[in-house]
Amino acid sequence: MEVITYPVPETPVIQQQGDSLISQSSQGNQWYNNTGPIPGATGQVFYPAVENDYFVLVTNESGCISDTSNIIHFIFTGLDDLASSSEILVFPNPFHETLTVHLAQEIKKNIVVSIYNIMGNEMASYNFETTGLQEDIILSTGRLKSCLYLLKISDQKGNILLSKKIIKN
Repeated sequence: MEVITYPVPETPVIQQQGDSLISQSSQGNQWYNNTGPIPGATGQVFYPAVENDYFVLVTNESGCISDTSNIIHFIFTGLDDLASSSEILVFPNPFHETLTVHLAQEIKKNIVVSIYNIMGNEMASYNFETTGLQEDIILSTGRLKSCLYLLKISDQKGNILLSKKIIKN
């Protein structure tokens, strides 16, 4: 008799970031709340619609299921996302090889575009002089792995002009 064993996926860790919950695992997620599995909630990022306790289980390609992640009690805070800024647009999202930053109005500040992974490590940084600039800035993102990132656009003094979650396919 031959017995084949497969490894159990690592226990995922989840964290809340604004209006979303994010799983450390990029694939195989199934989100749960107090009533059980949430239909269709299988992405790395989940946007809860109601206050509740949430956790995730990860299933790998062999069908093995992880232990339960940490549990987060999600409460709506009512804070506005900085991404509502009408001066700066970032698209497409999700993106693949390039990301476009569109300056809808003339911004008379030098800007820094930084991309962070979900652990808070800076993965890329771009500096631009924007004096008189009112156009699209195309960022090459080919060296970034497919996953969830936080994009931050700030001025030279460190004031945040835009903060947004982005996903690379």
